[in-house]
Amino acid sequence: MKLDDSLINLIYEAHLLLKNFEESPRDFGTGEKLFASEIHTIVAIGNNEGCNLTMLANNLKVSKPAANKFVNRLLKNEYIKKGKAIEDKRDIVLSLTDKGKIAFNSHKVFTEQTFGPLFNIEEQLSEEEKKIIRSFLYDLKESFN
Repeated sequence: MKLDDSLINLIYEAHLLLKNFEESPRDFGTGEKLFASEIHTIVAIGNNEGCNLTMLANNLKVSKPAANKFVNRLLKNEYIKKGKAIEDKRDIVLSLTDKGKIAFNSHKVFTEQTFGPLFNIEEQLSEEEKKIIRSFLYDLKESFN
C-alpha cells in the first residue's frame, strides 16, 4: 500500500475538502452569501420554529454566546425574527422571515444535490461494510474526546 492510500491520509484529505467546503460562503437563493454557521442556524430555526436561544444553542452544539452571535447577524440581515412565547411572554422565540424561508428551502435542495451521491454510495455498501466503517469512525471520534 502506498502512503497516499493510507486511511489516515484519506481521512486528512477528506477533512481538508470538508473544511474548504464549510468555509466557503454560498448564496441560498437570496442574492446574499451565507457562511455555514449562518445557514446552519437558519436550518435549526426552520426545523424548530419558535425555539429560544438555549434550544438553538443545544441544537447547534455551540455555546449560548456563539448562538447569540449568529442570531444577531441573521436578525440584522432579516433572515430571522424574534417573538414572544405564547406560554411565557418573557421568553423570546425565533422564527424565519420570508427571506429566511427562501434560504431554508434552498438549503434543502443544496443538501440533496450535494450529499445525494454520498447516500448512493452508502446504499451500495453491505451491512458488514457499514458496520466496519461505523465502528472505525466511532473509534476515531472517541480518540479525540
